[in-house]
This record gives sequence, structure tokens and C-alpha cells, in this order.
Amino acid sequence: MTVDGPLDLSRAGSRVTVNSPGITLTGTSGTGPGSVLLTGGNSYLRFSGTQTLDNATVSIGGTSGSGFLYAFSSGTTLTLGPNLSVTQTGLNAVL
Repeated sequence: MTVDGPLDLSRAGSRVTVNSPGITLTGTSGTGPGSVLLTGGNSYLRFSGTQTLDNATVSIGGTSGSGFLYAFSSGTTLTLGPNLSVTQTGLNAVL
């Protein structure tokens, strides 16, 4: 999966599950680092399998519920890369 521009999970209850082979995040027009807005209350960005999240900024935390960034399922390995920035922007964030 490739996301060109922000992956917008700012609406309450938004959910994206990333399975292998993973996700590529880029800025608008496919250049520069990507971004994730994981700010909707009870919104989820979930990973399954062996993956790396890198080259992006993640804004996480809802005002009326948590933002969730997590690996799920037995045998899952999620590596947070050196070019990843995670910023808590709301009241609740779960990694």
C-alpha cells in the first residue's frame, strides 16, 4: 500500500490495518516524508507481519478517546525506523 500525502485517521473510529508487504508513506506528489494523522478518538493504525514504519511523522492522540498504534497477531514484529517521528498531540495515545 502506498499513501501519497497524509494518511488521515482524524475521524473518530478510523481504522487501517497494514498487512505484509507493508505501507509506503510519502509527502504530497510522492516526494519527501509521509505523515499520519492518528488523532481521531478511538482510531487505530494496526500492523500485522514483519514490517518497518519509517520516513514519516505520526501525530497521535485523540481528544475524546485514544489513538492506537500497534502491532497485533502472533509473530508480528513492527520496527520503528530512524526517520520516524511520533508526537502526542491529544490527551490519549497508546503505542
